[in-house]
Amino acid sequence: MKSKSCFSMNPDPYRAGLEIGESLAAINPEIVFLFSSIHFDGSDELSEAIYEVLGNDDLILIGCTSDGCFERELCSQARSTAIGINSEGQCQWVIHHQHNIGEHPYESTQLCVKRIMAQCGGATPKFAFFTTDFRTDTCLIAEALEEALTFPVVGGSAGDDNQLLRSFVYVNRRVFEDTIVMVAAVGAINFDIRVAKDMLFVGRPARITACEGTLLKKIDGLDAMEFVEREIGKPVESIDKGVLNLLLTDNSGDSTIRSVLLPEDKFDETSVRLFAKAREGDMIQLCFSPPETLLQNMAETCKDISSLPFKPTAAIVTSCSGRQLVLGDAISQEFKLILEHCPSLEAMAGFPSFGEFAPSKVSPSKTLFHNMTSVVLLLSGESA
Repeated sequence: MKSKSCFSMNPDPYRAGLEIGESLAAINPEIVFLFSSIHFDGSDELSEAIYEVLGNDDLILIGCTSDGCFERELCSQARSTAIGINSEGQCQWVIHHQHNIGEHPYESTQLCVKRIMAQCGGATPKFAFFTTDFRTDTCLIAEALEEALTFPVVGGSAGDDNQLLRSFVYVNRRVFEDTIVMVAAVGAINFDIRVAKDMLFVGRPARITACEGTLLKKIDGLDAMEFVEREIGKPVESIDKGVLNLLLTDNSGDSTIRSVLLPEDKFDETSVRLFAKAREGDMIQLCFSPPETLLQNMAETCKDISSLPFKPTAAIVTSCSGRQLVLGDAISQEFKLILEHCPSLEAMAGFPSFGEFAPSKVSPSKTLFHNMTSVVLLLSGESA
């Protein structure tokens, strides 16, 4: 398998696309994973230029916008990055997209999966990668994936420059809002998925006794905000943005991270608002994400990559934008740690997401939605 990643700092989408296409042309990629800054404003000139240079109408292209993006040689923000893969015919890439993800997240996700599987002709994909507009109920997307799929799925929500206003996804030559896009890999390809999500835990585990969607109302019978402030020993303040999180554990033992959002005007001061919904009966525990803890966890997550039965040559990284908020310029250390523990990587690209999707440890075919998490998809061609 041939793989290559590249980046462009050019502010013009067409010229950036030309640079990316020219860099990837050497491997004649079958598929390109493309990530860009929101500042291209959904222009299709970026993807059109890539197709123009590569001259391959059958090229598969998938990706999204966010608050910058990352690449192997530039472990910090770039305007656009891409990773190209050529399996030399050993792997088939099947792509489909579905609109109306905002209003109908569950139904649109299931329909997308159904049409992906129809294209696979009875073959079971090894894994799938997807991205979606963040302005939807991402937990319903995870539920739809869990019900419809029997293989691992990873991905993340597209985003913007932390204004929480808009996002775009790339689907071949076109650019869409309000859309989910998925690509499945069928055939001979090795993969491994690493999820960095452990944090510094404080206080004691407790049970959610009342909630409504993303709003926690009662924890162990106490007002949710009273419980949180008692456990951390101070009021929740703006300084806690991106740092204060909750570990949610369901009855099956699966755990996910939920970011705590700050109170807003007209917000019920006795409740706690999360980035994604929770359920009554789930156990929670407060956790913090100081920079040193995030980096230590990434190192622990990557330390045994060398023991894999294959040598990864490509990596796609979906890292929560909250981690970037906490780490600042040190976000580059996350990607340097991946390279340090996986020197065989020829290509790596990724983006700061507005929510991450990764398999469950309890059941690898079950997809969970996370916050403050970094998901690393490692790829390599199978040996002959």
